[in-house]
Amino acid sequence: MIQWLEDHLMEPLGKIAQNKYLQSIRDAFVIFALPVIITGSIFLIIANPPDEISGTPVFGPMVDAWVNAVEPIQAQLLFPFNLTFGLMALVVAFGVGYSLAQRIDVDAVMAGMLSMLAFLMTAFPMVDIEQIQFGEVLGMLGGEGLFVAIILSIIVTELMNFLIKKGITIEMPDGVPPYVMRTFRVLIPFMIIIPLVWLCSGSSMPTLR
Repeated sequence: MIQWLEDHLMEPLGKIAQNKYLQSIRDAFVIFALPVIITGSIFLIIANPPDEISGTPVFGPMVDAWVNAVEPIQAQLLFPFNLTFGLMALVVAFGVGYSLAQRIDVDAVMAGMLSMLAFLMTAFPMVDIEQIQFGEVLGMLGGEGLFVAIILSIIVTELMNFLIKKGITIEMPDGVPPYVMRTFRVLIPFMIIIPLVWLCSGSSMPTLR
């Protein structure tokens, strides 16, 4: 059985593991999202003492003191947790764009920024941004928006790569500083992709909301 699995599954699974999109998603979670998740989880643990062992003779007094200490400030302790987990999809959007751009030889920072902006424009549920309370969109910028963040970041980064490879950019002379060249090289892709995402997300058509 093991030999059959090695003969028939190892090669296709190996090819799947080498897929640039899957590798980019993996790196986005491991490199970018994992530190955010772990940090937020620490505050969650601190804010929720283990009540189950509060009555034990050994740990009971310590847990009771812990409960009494965190109870008045539990909401404040949960703020970093809610914020880190609430912005996880935004972090992943940047991470997928950044990691994929590195693999296709495109400016990684600019691709990450473009992916993040595109996801933000898609995630917000209302046209008038002044009517949105920050806490109301944390769900969409967090776990609920992960799938959209991943797919949109891949599409946006590939579209950016297509436009750059086709020469739809502004190229500066050799004497221009590198950071200025980077900005102008992605300027036209930004000006094309962001309005395109805006139109596709429906934000420009209030009657459809």
